[in-house]
Amino acid sequence: MKILDTYIKLKNTKKDTFTTQDIRNLLDINNSRYLIILISRMLKKGLLISIKRGLYYIKDETPSDFSIANSIYNPSYISLDTALAYYGIVNQSPFTITSISTKEAKAFIFNNKEYKYSKIKTSLFYTDNKNIEFNIASKEKTIIDSIYFASLRGNDLNYDEWDLSEIDIKKLKQIASTVNSKPFNKLFNNIIT
Repeated sequence: MKILDTYIKLKNTKKDTFTTQDIRNLLDINNSRYLIILISRMLKKGLLISIKRGLYYIKDETPSDFSIANSIYNPSYISLDTALAYYGIVNQSPFTITSISTKEAKAFIFNNKEYKYSKIKTSLFYTDNKNIEFNIASKEKTIIDSIYFASLRGNDLNYDEWDLSEIDIKKLKQIASTVNSKPFNKLFNNIIT
């Protein structure tokens, strides 16, 4: 398969990012050596851009920071400071893209941007927001995640600066009831009265 044909086929999939396995499956390539050579040639020609080893995107089709965050470390969803800013709950825009994962806490740098992942218990890992482009916690889940991590780490939250005017308090309390933690409950009750 010619490199340009491969480029066009990948571009037509409308996927934001590709793993090596995605490329293998999309192009129906069984020969691992040929696959590595093809990817290497596409990288050298600048048709494919490497985000990290085994994760790529198509030239001129740069994925959003949120899509990259979801792809770099999986499973994960956008939350904490990044989601608070995304929803307008806080006014500051963080420089770091913050996400939640069930894997170990980790940070990655790509294109001079930091992608930071905090580990959460599997029982608390979920997103109830059905965004098609990327995985992001709902407004309410973002607040719960933020309070949860602040209660674990002893961090100060500037919650007095939060705009909670569009928050579904009933939904917020329902999500909070799933967190079995005395420090969380104490901080949550101080914030949401």
